[in-house]
Amino acid sequence: MVIGEKQKDTDDVFQFFAKQRYTKLYHASENIMLDNVKISGTGLSLECRDEILGEGQIYLPLMAEYQINNLKTSLQVLRLLRTDNYEISWSSIRDGLKNLLQNTGFKGRFQVLGQKPLILVDSGHNVGAVTRVMKQIKQLDVDKKHFVIGMVNDKEITKLLELMPQDAKYYFAKADIPRGLPAESLKTVAGEAGLTGETFSTVEEAVDTAKKAASEHDLIFIGGSTFVVAEVV
Repeated sequence: MVIGEKQKDTDDVFQFFAKQRYTKLYHASENIMLDNVKISGTGLSLECRDEILGEGQIYLPLMAEYQINNLKTSLQVLRLLRTDNYEISWSSIRDGLKNLLQNTGFKGRFQVLGQKPLILVDSGHNVGAVTRVMKQIKQLDVDKKHFVIGMVNDKEITKLLELMPQDAKYYFAKADIPRGLPAESLKTVAGEAGLTGETFSTVEEAVDTAKKAASEHDLIFIGGSTFVVAEVV
């Protein structure tokens, strides 16, 4: 069993299931060393040094820093396969990661949809994911922030909204699904978290309005729900 990062609140659970299945638990973050991490364009440039996998430069076409832990997990799996005599070359690993988007159709996680203004989408919809996304957004060199947000009506959303920046302008919208939370209801809960903005009947209308309001040095972020992101990617 391979997990990315050892955490106090979850490690006991993984240890329990590993023991049940008579298997060893590997913490990828303890075995895979990645250095010189840089955001390059719309992806991450990193260096890997490992006695089993090899050494070299990796380009991952995903911009979110939280993807580093996911990358370590994948590399740990490949490391185990190599030790079990599977022939997986370093060039195959490097090229597979570089062409991840084309090979898998992966979308919606801190994905850049446009520049000037910078348009980002992320489908993170739990506290852990939103915390990581907001942390990286704080590091972006932008002027104003425009947040197009929609959520579903069967989740506790107060904690998620409390993680979002109060200095952003919000465009509240309902995703085009039965579970979508009405924009007015979302605005009310968001207001209790100190977030202010307008409501829109569709995600498309909210995004179009944000684009018209944003300058080329601003950020437009679209998220809150996988269903909202799915309407724009």
